[in-house]
Formats: sequence, C-alpha cells, structure tokens
Amino acid sequence: MIGPFYCHSLLEPLSKRGFCHKALTQLADGHPMPWQLNYSLDELYARYDAANCACVALPGLQPKLGLSLHDGTLRFAEEKSKYILKWQPRAAGAFATDVAANEHLTMQLAAQVFKIVTAPNACITLLDDHFAYLTRRFDYQGRQRIHIEDLCQLGERNPYTHGPDYKVKSSYEEAAELLKRYCSGYRLEALRFFKRVLFNIVVGNGHAHLKNISVMRLFSGLYMLAPAYDLMNTALHHPDQPPLAMPLFKDGYTTPTFQQRGHYSRADIVEFGHRIGLENYQITEELRRLDLSKDKIERLVKRSFLTPKAQKRYLQILTLRKRQLLR
Repeated sequence: MIGPFYCHSLLEPLSKRGFCHKALTQLADGHPMPWQLNYSLDELYARYDAANCACVALPGLQPKLGLSLHDGTLRFAEEKSKYILKWQPRAAGAFATDVAANEHLTMQLAAQVFKIVTAPNACITLLDDHFAYLTRRFDYQGRQRIHIEDLCQLGERNPYTHGPDYKVKSSYEEAAELLKRYCSGYRLEALRFFKRVLFNIVVGNGHAHLKNISVMRLFSGLYMLAPAYDLMNTALHHPDQPPLAMPLFKDGYTTPTFQQRGHYSRADIVEFGHRIGLENYQITEELRRLDLSKDKIERLVKRSFLTPKAQKRYLQILTLRKRQLLR
C-alpha cells in the first residue's frame, strides 16, 4: 500500500502504517502495539463460533472477543482481557464492510471534535484486508477493577420487568434523572450527557440506549458518567431507523418541527437542555461548537478507513442532521 498513511487510532498523518506516540500512550501506556491482527475475518468468526473456544465471547449483538497485549502482540484472553475486539456482524445492513471503520471514526469524532470522553480505540487491519475495531477497556486501573453499571442496571430494568424492549423503553430525560440520583457532581455530568445526546442526534446513532450509557464508581465511592463507548453512525447501515434509540422527553413532548418533519431541531435540544438542568449559555456554547465543526469533521472523515462511498454517505448524513438541528 502506498501512502498517505494515518494513525490507526487518532488518524494523524504518519510516514508508515502504525500508531502515533500519543495513540500508543492512550492504548498501551506507550508500549508497542500491532496495527494488524494475524487473523482473517472468517477465522475470527470461526473462533467466535467455536463451542470449545478458549477465549471469552462477550455479550452483545455484535461479535466480540477479549484480547490482551503481551510483548507487542495481541492475544485472545480467557479472562481479565484489557481490550475488546469487534468486527462486522453477519447482518450489518448497507455498507457492511465499513462497520469497524464506522465505529472507529465516530468515536474519534466524539473525542476530537465534540470533546466527549471516550474509551481509547483503534481500527486495525485483518489478514484479508478487512478491518476490526479495537477498544481498551476502561473498567481497569492498573490491576484494579473499576465498578461499572449501565443505566439498565441502575434503573433495575431487564426483560422480566420491562419486556424485550427494556433497553429503549425510556427517554434521555429519564436517563438524566438516573444520573442526577447517583452522581454527586450532577451539574458537570448533565453537561457531559447533553453533549453525547447532541452528538448522537447529529451522527445518526440509533444504538444509544440505556445499556450503552454507564456510570463508574470511583475508588472514592463517588459516581460519574463513564467514558462513551459503542458510538456509531448506525444511519449509514440502517437509513430508515428513528432519529434516536429513545425519545428525548419522558412525557411525549414534541415540537411542531418534529411533529411535521420527524427530526429534532434547535428547539428540541434547547428544551431538553433546560429540562436536565443546563443554563442557556451552556446550551448555546455546545450549539456554537457544532456550528463550527465542519472542517474538523471533514478532515477526519477523509482520513478514516471507511471506503470512499461510505465516506461520502457518512458526510451527507452528518451535514443533513447538523443543518436540521441548527435551524
């Protein structure tokens, strides 16, 4: 392959394939890490499907396996894995081969453009030139495990109490109420949560349900919003999905724009911000950041590992949703 080359994590320009120094610090505490995994896509599926597999298949719709890093080599781990590897599911919808690159790009946009705290991540190459998504687990600090609970657990929601759609039978306003109940520094957490909801609207993430929002209990005993994970432009693969996984408001409130056109507008997000306790200046600042994000977004999309057609469609989705939201 002839350049240009970009960091497989932060998408910074490089002279050869691999990771920049900052990425290695985030992903591996500065230790070497391979940008390629010595398995093909079929081999990953076979390992995932094997009944007597020595590694741990993690729960979720997308195939996942645990990994650990040893002497610069990524190895499948039975337990205490420090990384999670994900790749395209068998039924991925449109742009199926772009699933891993999609999640990687979306996580980088969240961190670099929207200043959302995310789990360190990378897009690594497989032997057959497919891509897989790699993320470092944030529930470990050194050898100590950090207690993590998603909002389904906090809200005591499961299939038995709330039915098969328990993950989405709620609203982002109710999610904020859970954060207020458990997080001592709620004013800061409310702003962080608002930024994520705003980002998910713009990027077309239809998987931001209660299982994909978590809090972490620090060693001090305090709770705070955990780093963002599982962020993806799901509209790229499923264009007919609703604008979000859950409604913004718990009481069924909608603005005339949403009623007539089926998408969220500035009025919706301003009302949401007020309901979860934000001040006008905080909401205005986040919308201003969104308005000025065009160049940064385009630069990262063009550097991403998405195929050219997927890059074009990805940008179209973001441009449309951003325009709708800023009206």
